[in-house]
Amino acid sequence: MAGLQRDATLRDVRDVTGYDLDILRDIGGAEWQYSIKDEGTEAEPQRVVYAEGEDERVLRAAQVVIEEKFARPILIGRPEVIESRIERLGLRLKIGENVEVTNINDDPRFNEYWQYYHGLTGRRGVTVAAAKNLMRSRPTLIAAVMVARGEADAMLTGIVGRFHKKLGYVRSVLPLEPKVTSTSAMTGASLNRGTTSHVASATPGGSGTVLVTCGPSAKGCRGRSVR
Repeated sequence: MAGLQRDATLRDVRDVTGYDLDILRDIGGAEWQYSIKDEGTEAEPQRVVYAEGEDERVLRAAQVVIEEKFARPILIGRPEVIESRIERLGLRLKIGENVEVTNINDDPRFNEYWQYYHGLTGRRGVTVAAAKNLMRSRPTLIAAVMVARGEADAMLTGIVGRFHKKLGYVRSVLPLEPKVTSTSAMTGASLNRGTTSHVASATPGGSGTVLVTCGPSAKGCRGRSVR
């Protein structure tokens, strides 16, 4: 799952021991979620928009996010589908209370969204018809527009689909910060021996790959750069 945040804070890999690393294994099946919480800090939960809001893994993760008070989720999808899956999974998500939904088929902001997107991409050959169609069918694009318009603080996408397609939609809306020259992605793997590996892979033009391996606690983390 690829994430993009407007005001991201980059921390040195060596400082990971200053965090409380919790492995949350109840997401379902082989899926898992990790959280890194800065000790001693309390902040207002930020709004995080999930592009694949109908996916059961996303719904399970959203409940963990709410219970741990990490963020306030916004799910993109069809409300009736999300409601039925929440009920079937026995989750405690309440649309309009602890979670918001952006209806991909009938959101009152649709005209504002496609006009915003067309304003950014019209000179690059995106027609009005194409902009309307994309904003009805590409949840990653909708999520990026929500972040750009200040309706969400961060976005998560990538449960399904190709990485470079997702990145292309995000980059068409959200520019890089000054002095940033490339984008990167992070993936995780839960290994049989009980450790967790995270790989941050730079896209073309980046400086390389950083491999971080963690044991059962944050103190077991170590990192190395792979060129």
